[in-house]
Amino acid sequence: MKRDSLAALTCLAFTACGSSPDVWTLELRSAPDPLLRADIDTFALSVLDATGRPLLYRRFGKDSPSLRLDDVARGAQLTFLLEGLFMGAALVRGQSCPTDVLPTQSPTSVSLFVSRIGSFSRLAGTAEPTRRAPVVFARPDGAVVVAGGSNSAGEALATAEIYDPTRGTWSPDKSLRSARLGAESAGLPTGQAIVVGGADAQGSPLPGVETYQAGQGFRAVPDSVGVAGIGLRATALPDGRVLISGGGLADGAARANVVVFQNATVREEGTLSTGRRWHTMSVVGTRAFTGVFVIGGDGGDGQPVTGDIEVINPRAATNQIFFGGSVGRLVTARAQHTATVLTTGEILIV
Repeated sequence: MKRDSLAALTCLAFTACGSSPDVWTLELRSAPDPLLRADIDTFALSVLDATGRPLLYRRFGKDSPSLRLDDVARGAQLTFLLEGLFMGAALVRGQSCPTDVLPTQSPTSVSLFVSRIGSFSRLAGTAEPTRRAPVVFARPDGAVVVAGGSNSAGEALATAEIYDPTRGTWSPDKSLRSARLGAESAGLPTGQAIVVGGADAQGSPLPGVETYQAGQGFRAVPDSVGVAGIGLRATALPDGRVLISGGGLADGAARANVVVFQNATVREEGTLSTGRRWHTMSVVGTRAFTGVFVIGGDGGDGQPVTGDIEVINPRAATNQIFFGGSVGRLVTARAQHTATVLTTGEILIV
């Protein structure tokens, strides 16, 4: 099996084989991943039925190439769970999709994606002041910038802070050019970031684009005052351009315009088929061919949430943007959701 390209995930396959229908040999067929096997002393395999009731549980050493099962779990919609353990505690976990393993069925294979189990811990020290709806982004050196938002009194903030994960410390940074809450950010191939959108303390949309450079802070981009909106979205393309779309205006209506930020300039590119705010934009593809899927959102104050999905095709070779219109609908219309591009090219909406 070809190893998945994402370092944090490895595809493992379990294959039933052999002449006897009552014996399975479960083999780890993908290349060993040091990250996934580090600190692990045992793997544990569980099989659950369609209701979640356990049917089988087996353990085997992390260096074992295979595990022979003499009592085979069979049934409809079975779920296979794999855990990597250290002294009984799970460090790695993965599971399959529900799979039919019927008594009359020939030996089959079941694939699982597994990953290290993360955990949250409180940071040493806290950011000051407490902020609501700040803009947060990571710098190329691993530091995290937290800027803007509003304080406990509802006042919009321009101040910024940096969290250094190597030292576990917060320190002040140079302020935004405009106090704003609910802004969007996107990274640039130069190591810079842009900040756009958001609102002031009265809820009025703030215009203009700001760029951030480590050591220099935030700078306003000239001639970008037309870029504004609450709930607009910005996403970086593989070729270095940044698409900015939608957002709510002061009168409550949602914008449909799409602009491009490139080389410290902003230009209008066209419009979506419908105005949106609180939507998502997901980039799928490569530098040669990219599709940007604009998903969900609402049409402004008093307007319904939409499940419509539009596609935009930015052409790197010609520097053009093509609008493909609607390409489908969500099962459930939604706004203020998240959209995560998986390594399969699929988009997970939550």
